[in-house]
Amino acid sequence: MFNVEQIIKSIRSNLTGNSYKDLTMLEEMYAKYENHPNSKEIIQELNIIAFSLLNEKDQIHNVEECYQEIGEMIAMKKYEDAYESIEDLIKKIEPYKVKGTYDIHEDIEAVVIYSMNHLPIENSRLPYSKVYELEGIILARMERYDEAIQALDHAIEWNPGCNYYRIEKADLYRLKGDIEQFMTLNLNLFPYLCKAEYVSTVYRNIGYYLIEKKDYENAICSLTLSLNYQESDSTYQELSYIQNILQHEIDYPTMEKMERMSKKYHIPLSLNEELLSYIYTFGMNYLEKNKETGKYLLHILYDLTKDEELSKY
Repeated sequence: MFNVEQIIKSIRSNLTGNSYKDLTMLEEMYAKYENHPNSKEIIQELNIIAFSLLNEKDQIHNVEECYQEIGEMIAMKKYEDAYESIEDLIKKIEPYKVKGTYDIHEDIEAVVIYSMNHLPIENSRLPYSKVYELEGIILARMERYDEAIQALDHAIEWNPGCNYYRIEKADLYRLKGDIEQFMTLNLNLFPYLCKAEYVSTVYRNIGYYLIEKKDYENAICSLTLSLNYQESDSTYQELSYIQNILQHEIDYPTMEKMERMSKKYHIPLSLNEELLSYIYTFGMNYLEKNKETGKYLLHILYDLTKDEELSKY
């Protein structure tokens, strides 16, 4: 009996270079080895071969289909199946990685951040960051937090400008119980925060940290800043929790209290002005060549600044 390596080597040697014929042959191989003792490993290798025969457009479509199927598994809490599928997908797409490329594509916020830092943007062939993010989600649901952090590190490598991945990574440290690293990663986000919802989340996360430290006065300051950018039931719940502990109504913190909090914990009270300027410049430029994108950028800038001049866009 041939081992798996010999079987795959034999199949590869019969590839003709004609995609239609080769895919037809692979369909026969799927059926032939379906009940083989090592069927799982063989089918995984067949999937890799089949994927290599697709053109770029079909490869992207195949990844999107797999992504959707895995998402459905997660929704049904079939985490083991989802993990097995995401690992198979990663093995299929790994051979197409090109050093120096990034999975930014339609992520316009990341484009702005890259441009601000004068970094070249060359998009990757496949959506690697999304795949690794999905791997991180699955591992987090399985409470394998260290591995989930590694998966998100891979997602960040492919899209370093994505605030969302960094926020999710920070939250994994909270789930691990490492609130100091949780706080550090949230503070490190400030130079790159480019959407009101992310600013709100980071201030809320800092508020959570301060509650854990029983520094309720400063927690109120941070949670209030969170609400200034976006209202959230989660933030109100944290404030309600503090109010129940203190047994009195919470007053809106003064600027003096905000500044004391900022000084004590090195928490910025404002955003990166250079980044805000770049968002404005990009937004105005895009209005001429891609009106929807331009309006989107100016809208997120309005949410950050509440500058009435921007509301007309």
